[in-house]
Amino acid sequence: MTWTKKRKELYLFIGLFLLVFLPNILYFIHYTMLEFRLFLNNVVLLCIILACWNIPKIGKYLGALLLALFVGNNGLTIMSFLLYKESFNVALAYNFLTTNKAEALEALLTFKLTIVLLFLYYAALLYGMYRLGQYKIKTKYVLLLAVVLLIYPIGFKSYSFYQKDKILTGESMGWMAKYNMLTNTPLYNIATFYEANRFIKELAEIKKQHMVYPSFTVEDTDLETIVVVLGESARKDALGIYGSSLETTPLLKKRLANVLIYDQAVAPSSFTNTALTFMLSKGVPVEKKDFKLEALNDNIIGLANSTKQWETYWLSNQDEIGIYENLYSIITKDAKHKQHIKEKSHDEVVLPMLEQILQDSSKKRLVFIHLKGSHMKVSERYPETFEYFKGDDRPLINAYYNSILYTDYVLDQIIKKVDHQKSIVLYVSDHGQTQRKDKFVHGFTKKGLEVPFVIWHSDLVNQQYKVVGRDQTPISTTNLYTIISDLIGVKGLERKDPNTALKVLSPSFNVARYEDVESDE
Repeated sequence: MTWTKKRKELYLFIGLFLLVFLPNILYFIHYTMLEFRLFLNNVVLLCIILACWNIPKIGKYLGALLLALFVGNNGLTIMSFLLYKESFNVALAYNFLTTNKAEALEALLTFKLTIVLLFLYYAALLYGMYRLGQYKIKTKYVLLLAVVLLIYPIGFKSYSFYQKDKILTGESMGWMAKYNMLTNTPLYNIATFYEANRFIKELAEIKKQHMVYPSFTVEDTDLETIVVVLGESARKDALGIYGSSLETTPLLKKRLANVLIYDQAVAPSSFTNTALTFMLSKGVPVEKKDFKLEALNDNIIGLANSTKQWETYWLSNQDEIGIYENLYSIITKDAKHKQHIKEKSHDEVVLPMLEQILQDSSKKRLVFIHLKGSHMKVSERYPETFEYFKGDDRPLINAYYNSILYTDYVLDQIIKKVDHQKSIVLYVSDHGQTQRKDKFVHGFTKKGLEVPFVIWHSDLVNQQYKVVGRDQTPISTTNLYTIISDLIGVKGLERKDPNTALKVLSPSFNVARYEDVESDE
């Protein structure tokens, strides 16, 4: 081989190596440190692909498939950094698996540029591999290098985890050892899906159980209907009643004489799954090691059923589950009556369902209504007649405020249907939103956790249970369980932790205090 050919081969190999090394560069930019395991795994995969490339007939196809897996694996990590400023983890894998197909597609479409860049990245890697494959590379040496490089991550590190797992679980090859072994392979994100799937299976078993409460008494609160409206992705400062410069809540504003507004309400998480779970159950954010799925069986729907007085209903404009069980399905399964809208509909679709409920023979009703609210794809969350705000040159910002305006309308319609009864309507969003340039997205920031939380009372409600005005006290929306418990008259049970420290759960399932969470720009 001439010197020129050797030099070309060297340049191709260096170029290919730099492309493979790209995830490490992004990791370094974010954490200002090199991830040695990630570096080794990417080099190992490059060696394996080079070795496969020279296999007769199927080698190139196998190499192309491995490259696609490599790009997909690192693409998850890159997209996680861009959106959540964290590496892809079990919590994100869980949310990915439990999101229905339509929502998953909507989420992907918000990252069109990133997907295009990943495709170009794949094309560049494939071209580099094709060019390098034209040179005769000694496969046995490449494979030997791959094996040697794998000795540290899969050999020594996995063995240390194997020993720890045997001590902790009593199993010689338990889930912990398998998870840690997978994290040390070139396709390391498989480990996150493995652990998320294990969690989902455990969730399905817990869902079969029911809470048995100790004896308690029920005080008559003289209420007929309690409606709990669970909003979606509503950022507090986007509402007119919370000071937005845009009049996004004109109808609610007319009802302020009968409304209690919590001015400093904080969600326990920036994800629907975990936020609703802590709001409706007796659980509060705790560290991973202390989190017990069984605790979710003590939830406000099950408690209401145990009073033997309140009929429970769950109406949702969101799909019940995705590919697998979602976390709060442990709670919603306790509702005596459940209706989920399967087709794409605007939130007013729940109004006829509510009307039907109000005509049944129940004397006391606890109705939960889960809205689509301002969920991505936000421009599809309201009818064309609510295309009101157009002043911003960023279309998705206009669409977001229009979705808030539409939620105000839906909420007003719900109130109208129960205002002739001794009724209360609570409205609280699951989490807020973080602004990223030209749109609002999920984000673990202060604005991503600050939510609207209001309670409307009909004129017929007993003054003892009618509190109006503005409450400036910081409050976690985990207190929704306690507030509803008081409204249905439960007495004699241990109170839920009020979470006065405003503990919140990060996307990586770590507990933080709201005051320590990153502020928005």
